[in-house]
Amino acid sequence: MKPPPNDEDPLTGWTTQVLRQIQDRPAPAGFGIQVLVEIRRRANLPWYQRPWTDWPAPQKWFSALVFAALMIGVFQVGIPLLEDTAAETAYGQKATTAWSSLSALRGVGISLVRAARLSLEQVSTTHLTLALGSILAAWFSTLGLGAVCWRATAQPR
Repeated sequence: MKPPPNDEDPLTGWTTQVLRQIQDRPAPAGFGIQVLVEIRRRANLPWYQRPWTDWPAPQKWFSALVFAALMIGVFQVGIPLLEDTAAETAYGQKATTAWSSLSALRGVGISLVRAARLSLEQVSTTHLTLALGSILAAWFSTLGLGAVCWRATAQPR
């Protein structure tokens, strides 16, 4: 539900005045017909040429399963096969190096999660509650201060 228009708001009055000064521009000749033709063309497209969100539910599920199978095939079967067969070529060595660097990044992420878990186990729940409460209090006070500043500056003088 929209709030009723506030005539005392100077920003509303100014924007209304500026928008009324803008002249209407007519659309180019034939533009309406082009729009209607495009709408009709898109409405008559077969389901597989429409956006994925407009597909029928069985086709969405099937395509999601095919995509998942493709990803599993690429990452679980295809890349290990390429590593074994193409290790002798220059491109194969570059691909192996890139894949090993991604594995190293995964290892770094796992070790960071373990370190965070260990450090959280060392912190008492009282300290953790106080820290989270302080963060929430700072956030809410910032929101409150922003609201007060907005009200103070938006009031007509």
